[in-house]
Amino acid sequence: MSDDRIAVVGAAGRTGLAILKALGASGVAPRAVVRRSEQADAVRAAGAAEVAIADYTSIEQLTQALTGADRVVIVPPSYTPEHIYIANATTAARAAGIGHVVLHSVLHPHTPTMRHHIRKAVGEAAVRAGGVPWTILQPAMYAQTVLLFEQMSPPGRLCAPFDIESLFSVIDLDDIAEVTALVLRDDTHFYGSYELVGNEPVSCRQMLSVVAGLRGLDATPETVRPWELNLPDWIAAAMGDFAAMCEEYSEHGLIGNTNVTRMLLGRKPTSFDEVARRLIT
Repeated sequence: MSDDRIAVVGAAGRTGLAILKALGASGVAPRAVVRRSEQADAVRAAGAAEVAIADYTSIEQLTQALTGADRVVIVPPSYTPEHIYIANATTAARAAGIGHVVLHSVLHPHTPTMRHHIRKAVGEAAVRAGGVPWTILQPAMYAQTVLLFEQMSPPGRLCAPFDIESLFSVIDLDDIAEVTALVLRDDTHFYGSYELVGNEPVSCRQMLSVVAGLRGLDATPETVRPWELNLPDWIAAAMGDFAAMCEEYSEHGLIGNTNVTRMLLGRKPTSFDEVARRLIT
């Protein structure tokens, strides 16, 4: 694998940056494909050896950005027309002579109540039909996402935008990045769709209580409406999709099985408590 040239489309987001770091740790000097030139410094700092700028709506620009690479990881943005970006990047990968496409999708992509999940399912279909050997990764909610609720909550409170009793099987972003580097190491992962789950189901209340304990906060976890949080602009701009997701989470949570992640990593996945202690203490 160390001789393979790896490109990461969507490298400037938190998932892409983590993948760049994991690839660097495995001996790869990856190429970061980003949409804006001002993102170049961040991806270089994360380990990108080269940076290509491309409009993700342009198959021609994406093809140019991918030419010379052997494998590509596609990390689509959330709450935007990600299925179009996925399809374009897949078409460009074939045109550029890429030999392996790895797609970051989402756990349970066919959930009809979550529109951004359905768009991921459409993107998965484009990858499977793209004519290039593929691997699809379907991660659960990130453990890091739960930690972000503290930052989004009003001062002195710990809030979630869905029922705090709902159960989730979260996964450490670093584990996802490690799996991504692992599936690129050889061709035995061609045509595999892998559900990535890192934690046995636990309630959001339990996870936020861990955060409160580590922070020394005298705050009881509570449920608020999605728009009552201090949301970043990119989520607030997609409030309809975000609110629909929160309603689904209130009804059913988001749970899965850890066996696949354990198999791929060759070890027990990192638990939420371990992630929280690593990032808070």
